[in-house]
Amino acid sequence: MFNVLGKLLVLATVTLSLLFAGFALGLVTNRVNYPGVPGQPQGGEAAQGELGKRQERITELKARLDRSRARWLASRAALAQVEQRRPQLQRFYADQLSLLRTGKDLDGKGIPNPVRSLKYEKGKVVKDANDRPTFDVLDLPPLDELREQSKETEGQILVQIDEVQKKLAAEKDLTARIQGTRGLIEEEQRVARNSEDQLLNVLAPLLYDEYVKSEPLARRQRALDGRLRELRNPISVRQP
Repeated sequence: MFNVLGKLLVLATVTLSLLFAGFALGLVTNRVNYPGVPGQPQGGEAAQGELGKRQERITELKARLDRSRARWLASRAALAQVEQRRPQLQRFYADQLSLLRTGKDLDGKGIPNPVRSLKYEKGKVVKDANDRPTFDVLDLPPLDELREQSKETEGQILVQIDEVQKKLAAEKDLTARIQGTRGLIEEEQRVARNSEDQLLNVLAPLLYDEYVKSEPLARRQRALDGRLRELRNPISVRQP
């Protein structure tokens, strides 16, 4: 029993010895170089030491913090100014929208040429002394007036469309009547031509017969006229 206990103690001693030896080796190989300690190399990274690294890091972070705080304070002051001017700008833009729509501001005051466009210079909006945009005057009526004009024009267009449709219907009816009248005229012309042809066919033989009958009478009339002239001229009658 004592032999087993002794072996266990020896094994535990060896294990602890190896453990402490590894711990001591780790301390030697990964020691912290504190500046100013005798026997340690000085200068460069070795002389700076871990404390110097941390101090340099703290100094850098502090400088960043100061810059961030300065920017934050400046932005906070600018934000306060913007928030202070915000109601005025809201009122200004509300007036501009009211002028654009109705030609009057929020107080009901009208101004000439209420419709305006933003003024630009080199691609940027030109602002006045109060940091508000400036405008160019346009010769246009307000939006409500334009809508009224648009409604009036639309009504006139509808009336014109109705009149055009009525005229088209009347023209269509007149065209149908003209076509019917043209057909009647053509029919009457065709009947007239047929009547003329029939009349010519009937009268032509009669006229020819009358011409044939009247030709001997005309010759006889000429002969009688000649004989009558001879009787009126006694000299010509006495000649042998």
